[in-house]
Amino acid sequence: MPTHVWLLHPGGPSPEQPKKEHLKEQLLDPLVLTSIPGFLKPIWIWFLLYFRMKTPLISGPCSSFAEAEKHAQELVRLLGPDFVCHTIHRYGSDSMNVALHRTPSKSPVILFPLIPHRCSTLYSILEQSRTALRAKKNHIVEVGSYATDPQFTESVASLIRRAIIRLDGAREYAILFVLQRQPENWKSPPKEYYNDAHKSYQKIMHILGRHQPHALHYPNTKELNQELRGWHQTGCRALITVPLSWICHAQSLEEQVQSQLHQYASEIGFTTIESSSPTMYSPVFYQFLVDKILSLQEELEA
Repeated sequence: MPTHVWLLHPGGPSPEQPKKEHLKEQLLDPLVLTSIPGFLKPIWIWFLLYFRMKTPLISGPCSSFAEAEKHAQELVRLLGPDFVCHTIHRYGSDSMNVALHRTPSKSPVILFPLIPHRCSTLYSILEQSRTALRAKKNHIVEVGSYATDPQFTESVASLIRRAIIRLDGAREYAILFVLQRQPENWKSPPKEYYNDAHKSYQKIMHILGRHQPHALHYPNTKELNQELRGWHQTGCRALITVPLSWICHAQSLEEQVQSQLHQYASEIGFTTIESSSPTMYSPVFYQFLVDKILSLQEELEA
């Protein structure tokens, strides 16, 4: 019996889904709603939708359906015929019901979050997946937080090294790690999510072994703007931007985030270099996923 791998991530709007409906789905997530006072929920959600409609969607958790499917197909190719991969979106898709229909009862299932850092929407999709699969008596194992897994952090560090080489010998540069915004807190990262991301960020800088200025920020914040100006005043003239949380993403969406950062940084006086996200461009990260899945299959068979 093949092992079914459920690849979990927040998802993104389908081509036919309006941006407003996608944002509304995020804000109505059960675990996001716990952060909103009960009697204020309708007013607060309307307020958030009104202002976030004016903010680019790409600043929030967003994954392309097409890119996610390509990612699953590549994993199937690497894993071989003993595995079936399903792409599960929390928002904007009926993918969980489709995966349930295609996953036989009592078959082994691996739940694999494609977000290395803890966030409320990830917990929500994990709980929904557990409940649905237990009802079918499937044997389930889960991949826990892998924010500091050596292979994951090395995959990001390897991409940053490539960006450093592209600087062509420039010594005065800074490294900016950029986080995705989360629906329950648009201005600052929720504590658990930030703590996981910060551990990744510290581990990656330790692997790089470099002492250049570096920081971890949400995009387009007052703190980030102050950081960039401070770096420029100390003599930094080049900036490497690292999208830390985009795992299964749409390249065009990520490029828009990068473009916004680069435009602002260039106004200050920086030359900017992009470091790609780990999943879409790094064989090291694919190997990490394969190794994790194979080790969990051994646990299922034990």
